[in-house]
Order: sequence, then C-alpha cells, then structure tokens
Amino acid sequence: MPKVQRILIDEREVPAGLRSLTRIRSFSEIRNGILNTIQRTKEIYQDAKIFYAHSNSAFQQAFLERNPKLLPYDEKDVDLILSSESCLPWNSIDGIAKNIEVDLELSKDVRKWIRKLKVKSNHFHIVGKSKHLHVHPSATVYPGVVFDTTSGPVIVDKDVKITSFSFIEGPVYIGPNSHIDNARITGATSIGTTCRIGGEVGTCLIGDFTNKHHEGFLGHSVLGNWVNIGALATTSDLKNNYGVVKIREEQDECITGSIKFGSVIGDYCKIAIGVMLNTGTVIDFGSNVVSSRIGGYISPFTWAESGQPYILDLFLRDARKIMARRNRELTLSETELIRILYESKVKNKNPEGFVEIIESKIRTSSSEYKENFEDLKQKVESLRNLIRKIELGGGEKAIERHKGRGKLTARERVSSLVDPGTSFLEFSPLAAEGVYSDSVPSAGILTGIGRICGVDCVIVANDATVKGGTYYPLTVKKHIRAQEIALQNFLPCIYLVDSGGAFLPMQDEVFPDKDHFGKIFYNQANLSALKIPQISVVMGSCTAGGAYIPAMSDESVIVKGNGTIFLGGPPLVKAATGEIVTPEELGGALVHSTISGVTDHYAEDDSHALEITRNIVSTFHHAGNVTQRGSINWEEPLYPAEEIYGIIQKDIRKSYDVREIIARIVDGSRFQEFKKYYGTTLVTGFAKIYGKMVGIIANNGVLFSESALKASHFIELCNQREIPLLFLQNITGFMVGKKYENSGIAKDGAKMVNAVSTSIVPKYSVVIGGSYGAGNYGMCGRAFNPRFLWMWPNSRISVMGGEQAANVLLTVKMEQLEKEGKKLSEAEQFAFRKPILDDYESKSSCIYSSARLWDDGVIDPARTRDILGITVYANHSQKLEYPRYGIFRM
Repeated sequence: MPKVQRILIDEREVPAGLRSLTRIRSFSEIRNGILNTIQRTKEIYQDAKIFYAHSNSAFQQAFLERNPKLLPYDEKDVDLILSSESCLPWNSIDGIAKNIEVDLELSKDVRKWIRKLKVKSNHFHIVGKSKHLHVHPSATVYPGVVFDTTSGPVIVDKDVKITSFSFIEGPVYIGPNSHIDNARITGATSIGTTCRIGGEVGTCLIGDFTNKHHEGFLGHSVLGNWVNIGALATTSDLKNNYGVVKIREEQDECITGSIKFGSVIGDYCKIAIGVMLNTGTVIDFGSNVVSSRIGGYISPFTWAESGQPYILDLFLRDARKIMARRNRELTLSETELIRILYESKVKNKNPEGFVEIIESKIRTSSSEYKENFEDLKQKVESLRNLIRKIELGGGEKAIERHKGRGKLTARERVSSLVDPGTSFLEFSPLAAEGVYSDSVPSAGILTGIGRICGVDCVIVANDATVKGGTYYPLTVKKHIRAQEIALQNFLPCIYLVDSGGAFLPMQDEVFPDKDHFGKIFYNQANLSALKIPQISVVMGSCTAGGAYIPAMSDESVIVKGNGTIFLGGPPLVKAATGEIVTPEELGGALVHSTISGVTDHYAEDDSHALEITRNIVSTFHHAGNVTQRGSINWEEPLYPAEEIYGIIQKDIRKSYDVREIIARIVDGSRFQEFKKYYGTTLVTGFAKIYGKMVGIIANNGVLFSESALKASHFIELCNQREIPLLFLQNITGFMVGKKYENSGIAKDGAKMVNAVSTSIVPKYSVVIGGSYGAGNYGMCGRAFNPRFLWMWPNSRISVMGGEQAANVLLTVKMEQLEKEGKKLSEAEQFAFRKPILDDYESKSSCIYSSARLWDDGVIDPARTRDILGITVYANHSQKLEYPRYGIFRM
C-alpha cells in the first residue's frame, strides 16, 4: 500500500444534518471517541501533511489559526480525502464504540496514565473484565457506582467526579473534569471535557463544555459545545416505531438510515426545563428553546418560543459570561465568525434588511425600575379615572333624559357605527377639562377615527347630554381639528349631528372670527371639492348655522321624530312672523325627505340611521381608502410595552436612553440608526410600525449644533425617500452659553426648524417627556403641523421649565432692587419664586395642554405603538409635492 503523504480535510460542502454542528468549527474538531478526527488522523498518519479547504475564507483562516500545523489547500493532488459525510451525526453515533477502542491505542495522553494504572474496586463494582476499565488516578468515584465493561472499554479521564449509584456501560469515554450525578450511561457514549451529566444518557456524542446537570433523558443524540440541557428535558424516547428517521436542516431533508436517532443540538444552545424534543429534532447554532412546539428544525439564533432572533450583542455577552465560568474566553476569530453567521442567517430571516435589533439594558428587577414603574402606572390610572368620568358626558340624569327620547348616546352611536372588533381612536377626550366655569366634558363633542366597512373615517358626534350639544369655543376648535385631520389624511367625514348650535353666552368667541363656526362649513365645501366624502346623520336638533352641516354634505340621513333641520327654530319664527309651528312641521324628517330635499335618507330610529350610513360608506371602496393593515406582515417588539413605565424616570431631571422606548414601539425592536456616533443627543434612524416604514427623530438630551445638523440631514433624507417622520419629544431646548452662541447654534437650530417646517412627508409627534422652548419648534410641536400630536401622562410643555422661569424672573427682580440699593432675603426669594413655580406646574401639565387642544390627546404610553399604527395606516394622502426648503444660513 502506498504511503499517505498528503491528506485533505474537505469542508467545501457540508451536508444537511451536520451544518448546525459546524457553524463556527470544523467537523474534524468534533470529538467522536477519545479523539477528534484531526487528532486521530495525526496519530495514524504522523508524517503526512494535512491540508484544509473551506468555502468561507474567514472560517478557513480561523480554523488554521486554531490548528497551526495544518496547511491551506493548494489545489494539488492528495492521497486521502476526509469528507464531512463520514461525520454525519448518525454515522458518528454508530462509530463511537469502534473509535473509543482505536483511540485507546492512539492517544498518547490516555496511554500514558493507563500504563501506570492499577484499578482498585473496593469503592465501585465492575461487571466484566477489570482490564477494560480505566479510571484516572485523580478521578473521584463514589461508592455504589457500577461499571459494565462486558461490551468494551470504559475510560474515565482525569479529574472526573462520579457520584454514587451511577451505572455506566461501555464503550464509554468520559473526558477531563466531567461531573456525573446519579446518571445511568448506557451504550456507546463519548462525553467531552468539562461536562456535567445528571440524568440518563444512552448512546450519545456529547461535545466539550456541555451541561446536563439535571434529571432527564438524552438518547441517540449529538450535542455541540456550550450546550445547556434543562432539568427533565428529554431529547428522544427511543420508542420510534415509524421506520427510518428523517431530519430537516434549513431547506434540506435527509434520511438518517437509522430508526434510533434522537436530536442534533448545535453549539451555544439552551434547552429549557421540561422540554421534549421529538425524534429527528435539529436545533441550530445559538438558539434558546423553551417549548417543543417550535418544530422539527430550529434555525440559528432563534430566541425562545416567539421564534424571534436572539439579539447578537446579548448573545455574545451571554456566551462570554458562560465561557468565563469554564476558564475560557471567546476569541476574536470566534466572535467574528459568529457575527458573519448572524449576518447571513438572521438577515435571511428578514430579507428587507432590518437586522439591527436594539438590545435592552433595562434591569426590571432593580429598585429604580420598580419605583419608576409604580409612579407612571399611577399617572396612567389617574388619567383613566378622569377619562371614565368624562365619558359619562352630561351625567346620569342628562343621559336618562336623552335616552327617554329614544336616542342613543354619542358613544353608543359611534360604537354601533364602526366595524365590530375594531377600535375607535378618539381625539382630545380631555378637551375643555377645567377651562370653563361650567363643566363641559370633552367639549361636548366626540371626534376620532373609526373603521366603517373597512374604510377609515373621521367621525364627529355631538353629545347632546352636554349643554344640549351646543358649541363652546373649544367645541368649534375640536370640530375644525377633526376636519383638518380628514383633509391631511384624505379621510371621509361622518357627522352625527345633535346640536343646539352656538353657545349664545359666548357667541363673541364662537361666531365672528376666521377659525370660528363658519370655518366648519368652509371646510366641508373644500373637502367635498377634493372628493373627500361628507356624510351627515341628523339625529337631533340641527339649528341656525348648524343646518348647513347636512345641507352641505354629499349625502344626509335624518331620524324620524328626533331629527330636525331649520335656520330659525319655532321661537324665532314666531317672533319674526307670528307663525306658530311645531319643530316637526318646520323641519322634521318627513319635511326634508319628501318636500325640501335637504336630506336623502329617512330613518326610523338611531340604529336604522347608522345602518343606512354604513351602507353609504360601503360605496366608498372605489376611492382606494380601504385600510390595508391586515394584509402586511410585521413583527411584535421583543420587549413588553408596559416596561416603558419603568424606563421613564420619576425624577424628570434624570436621563435615560431613548432607544429603550423605540425598542418597545417598533417592529421586532429593529432600528437602522443614522449617524449613530454624531450629534449623539439626538437619535435618528429608520424603523417599521406594523410594517410601515417611518423615520424616527428622538431626543436623548439637550440639542447641540451637531444634533440640529444631523436632524436637518435626516429630515431631508426622509423627504427624498417619501418616508413619514415620527418625533419623540423629550427636550429642554438648545444648548446655551457663550461658546455655543459664538459657534452659531442659532443658525444651526434654524436649519432644523426650517427643515421641519418645509417637510412635505406626514409628521407624527409624541411628547414622551418635556417639550420646552425652541426645542418644541425643532421637534415638530403643534405649530409645525404634525398630522397627530400625542402626549404621555408624565409630559410637560412650556416656554421653559418652572425652575428656570422662576430663577430668570428672580434674577431680573434682584437686579432691579440692587439698583435701588435693596436686597431680598432668602424667605422673600422663596415667596417670590413659589407662585411662579406653582403657576408653571399647573399650566405646563399634559392635562392643561390637552384641555386647550394643544395636542390630540393624552395616551397610555403602553398603547403608543397601537395608536401610531392606526395613524400611519389612516394616511391616504394624494401624491406628495416636490420638497422645497427655505434659506439655510450657512
């Protein structure tokens, strides 16, 4: 036989079944006896040159660094090729017994201590020949252990600890430092170094640094390195009666040729307590399995039952921590291979390219987190209690009178109108709260977005239980704001009319000006001209100027007995003409449906009117306004939304990383950050919300020139790509001081304000903390026309903080007094500051803001994602105009 001089370890193609074990190491490095393939080959062919070939250059380089005596393949002829086919898991299991016997003769280290060994059996029992039992002198074997060598050798290497009542059957090799706890090890098994075996093991190949320190059965399986099997986990019951086992790995299926084959578990995997993995299960590299329900093949970096990817940085952190316990370090080459693997495998799961996942660093067990959580939770509960009270409208007696007329309440009408199972996104439920001397809950009008026959519509419903549905100044403002939202987003308007018209004692604040009552009709005409449907349902009084609402609608419905429309009511008619007439005779349902033609549909009652309205809306489908949210796939965030409660600081002076908020709002907690290391007090980047792309601009501190320039660049970028912008406001303002003024922070801030002002893409703002001064302008405050602006219960808005305002005014006061030769004592300074602080505390609150319609509502932070989802899908705007910008002062 010719001498073997050149050997090739060929790993250019890795067959299915072996890939999960060879993601960052070679098949030739897998121990499948006492030695691995490289060690065995070196011992058999001591004079031969061994070459290595792999399809991935980075992998090949890392492998050759670990094995410096091997050579890169030079494409010349070789005498022997070692292919990965021979190391397929089922083949490896079948070959364990033979390899152990061969390796006994080859392994210099094992032979060295076996020569000196004299086995003493006073502490343990031997079944078979004692010459086949090899226990290293430094190993610890407790009384009661049974070694069965009938079928072949048992080798217990150095420093192994085997506890009482274990039963071990050869051929078995147990590597250095392994720890066996009451295990029953049967058949041909090879246990690598630094392993722990608790429960029963039968015919397995267990890699180095693997932990199975609990009860549970492991049978006919191959485990990689750094695998952790949880308590009572079972990998195979060895009762397969269905013929030869088939396994799937990636897209390939292969036949093992064995009826007894358990599982393949790749490197760095964790199996949770009590998991049963069925015959033929393959768990690929770096996965965490908590349930048997995931399936027969678990792809790399699968995190728990959700199937979401393990966050790479979190994975590397955990790997380093676990390896340190075994006195090992994760090398740079291993880290690089893992990154390459993650890039290729996880990116394939998400072909649209969002591979950067925000790794949360929040410790939910910390006392600070718990204190923050309870504080914001209490604020949210107070908000809910206030809204529950507001939802009662004019109160129980008013509701009773209203229903006594056969009417549904405004909220009941909206609930009956929208599609079952869908939500109604209400605008400004706190409108007019505490503003007027009288209580006017929700400004006496209910507005919001609801889905009707699959079409998103703006709904405006008068609440006649509140002051007869009359219009206060804030009622007008709220009605007009709803129409503005309809215009911006191209949404049909549904008006559920039940109003006594203007609130006469405040007519001077309701009637004459540009944005007063007349603007409602102006808007209706222009919305209709843009082919945005205007539908009115007259369900009560519709008096004076209010009569134009149904008269200017595309279609109108009126309810028998309750619906009335007239420019002048019976009292005015009598005073003007002397004519005595009833409301029904003057402008009732029958009159307008049969004589005047003001209305188009006659309804028997409220429910009938709403049914007719739904039928009308069903004809809007041709306009292309049907919501498509259900047809797009998306990922839920990796972290619970409620954790936001614990992230927002109780002390507003304390900072936090706004990425923690983003991670709990966007799809899959994926965020493609833009200019991450420049202008770091502002976070910008791309993400998706329910599958819709948005550009996010979020405060992470005070704004500097770099932050402002970064924002301007990003806003222009989003306008070029026609991507909507989401602003997360928590801003004290722009940085002040001589250094910053001299460096031109005013002109850099102006660039940001200019870019926000002239941006043509939809803008959405959420105030998640403070919104102060010029920072409010740069972050798209109300004056900058965001499509929607929401506030959180902890948020505040004012020209500056109360503390700063009090200090500024106190400084001015003291300078004035100094000119007069006077001073203020500490008590006088406190007395001067206190009313200012109290005033700012009251007037900068989110309740104060929302009551005056400076926003579209105060929302539960945990619902932010859902609310943003509704708003981004409500956008049915026509094609955007070309972006234009004002002068940027350079």
